[in-house]
Amino acid sequence: MRQDNLFDIFRLFVVLYRIYAFYPPLFVFFFAKSCRNTEVFRQLNNFHLGKCVYASAFTGEVIIPSSVTYISSATFTGCAGITAIRVEEGNTKFKAMDGILYTIDGKELINAPRGLVLENYIIPEGVEKIWDYAFQSCSNITGTLTFPSTLEIISNTSFTGIVISYIEVAENNNTFK
Repeated sequence: MRQDNLFDIFRLFVVLYRIYAFYPPLFVFFFAKSCRNTEVFRQLNNFHLGKCVYASAFTGEVIIPSSVTYISSATFTGCAGITAIRVEEGNTKFKAMDGILYTIDGKELINAPRGLVLENYIIPEGVEKIWDYAFQSCSNITGTLTFPSTLEIISNTSFTGIVISYIEVAENNNTFK
């Protein structure tokens, strides 16, 4: 074995050890081969989901437990197999509508899963902000994507890596005329 390969293996071991030693729930994410629903998330108690789910191991529907209190804008980046996000009843920070993750008050759209199929989707009235990476690499959006009159902020990276046929903006939206 070449010396640089051994060094790479050693570095990986150190990273994984640090994850396991300091953040045990995160360790599970790196070894989840084909996680469905909440098998991994159920171990979380008042947990913050940062960039820890950056892997394509998750498939199907993901359910965010009521114990999760923080989710990063990049939490599900790279998870092409997720087809919908649901939020467990009792979560005080998040909700899901049409398989898309929002803040509990519905003012911020956090994430549309990469595998979610959307056709002629209307972002709900009341949404004021679309987070970074919210629709990144969503290749299953067809038809028209309609922005509500309440939308004020779209991040520079909200729609990277996607092709949208048509975007419609509500007539009374004063920000995007």
